[in-house]
Amino acid sequence: MKFLSLVAAMLLSAGNVCAQADKTFSFVDANGNEVADGSTVTVYAEVIPGIPGLIEDEVKADFNLSVKNNTNAPATVALRVSAPIAPKSGHVQICFPGACDTHDKGMFDTQIGTMLANEVKALNSEWFFDAGKYSEETTSLTILSGKAVGPTVIFKCIYADPAGIADMESDMNAKVVSRYDVNGNKLSAPAKGLNIIKLSNGKTVKTIIKY
Repeated sequence: MKFLSLVAAMLLSAGNVCAQADKTFSFVDANGNEVADGSTVTVYAEVIPGIPGLIEDEVKADFNLSVKNNTNAPATVALRVSAPIAPKSGHVQICFPGACDTHDKGMFDTQIGTMLANEVKALNSEWFFDAGKYSEETTSLTILSGKAVGPTVIFKCIYADPAGIADMESDMNAKVVSRYDVNGNKLSAPAKGLNIIKLSNGKTVKTIIKY
C-alpha cells in the first residue's frame, strides 16, 4: 500500500512539473513586462478606410504583444495557434516568427524561426474581420521551443457594432466608486483575481486581473 502511495505521489509530482510552461521564451507587453501564462488580452478592431470603388475598408484587431528570448543564446521558436474552425467573421493572420500564415483552419503550428539571445520580437499578427460583420473571436497562441511548450496567451478580438458604442463610452467615462474582492472585502486598489467594480453611472462590472 505504501509503495502504491509513493508511486502515485511521484506521478503527481511529475505531472505538475510537466504542466509548468517552459521559460525559454515569454510574452511581453509594450513596456517589456512579462504577460503571465494563461492571460487573456482583449483587443479591439480598428477600421482602416479604403478607396471607394477600388479598395475595401480593412478591419483588424492587432495582437499587441511581443515575444522575448529569455536566454543568453540563440533559440528556435514557433507558435501553436488555436483559432475558430468556423469563425463568424474573418480570419487570423500570424506573421511570427517569419512568413505570414493566413487561414481559419483551427489549430496549426507556424514555421520555425530563430531568435537571438535576449531578442524581443513583435508578434506582427492580427485578426482580420469582414467589414460590417460584427463579431467577437478568440485565438490562443502558445510558444514552442523545440519539444518544449512555453506560455499561452488568449486574444479576445472584438469588432463592435457602432450602435452600441454609446453604452461603451458611458462605461469608459464613468468613475470607479468602489471596488471589492470575491468575498466582498473593499479594495483600495486593483488586486489579482476577481474585482467587482461599482461605477458612477450605476453599473457594476466584474473583471479578472491576471497579473
